[in-house]
Amino acid sequence: MIAATSDRYVPDFPKLDLGCGRVPFGGFTGVDKDWGPNIIGWNLLEFPWPWADQSIEALRSSHLIEHLPAYPWQGKDILVRFFEEAWRICKPGALFHLRWPVPFDVQTGAPIPSAWWDPTHYRHIPHEQITSYFWRDGRKAMDVEGYGIRCNWAPTRPIHVRNLTNDGRVQEYDAELRREDL
Repeated sequence: MIAATSDRYVPDFPKLDLGCGRVPFGGFTGVDKDWGPNIIGWNLLEFPWPWADQSIEALRSSHLIEHLPAYPWQGKDILVRFFEEAWRICKPGALFHLRWPVPFDVQTGAPIPSAWWDPTHYRHIPHEQITSYFWRDGRKAMDVEGYGIRCNWAPTRPIHVRNLTNDGRVQEYDAELRREDL
């Protein structure tokens, strides 16, 4: 159930699994283009999202951000808009748990085939992009404040790599970010 507040909604379910597919993560309400049990039907490329400012306690997203198209939306890249919109709907201190494919092996630098073969992977995102551009301290360190990014996702721990196969041919980044005020 969603309660209306002006043109945005305050959810009865304060944890969202963005791009969940058919099965949302336990304890989370899913958000995906197709709705179903415990899934809200919403196209995450439609901005603004329907939730009220600072109404969400936690977000998670597994293997979604690499599928976001690489084109601008109202003057901003879709990935930037995605992170800004997630920041807008989250309460201060909310956690955002993210997973996405590792494009290059962290030890050898060799491309990870599984990240590149999927034709629906529009982006190959190094972990530094997340902590450099979507975190205020990262933008300051790189002197890129002029980019107009208005979110502040602070890492709660170093982003680490998980091997999904015994031979390490499929790897994913695992990040936990905290919403902080600017």
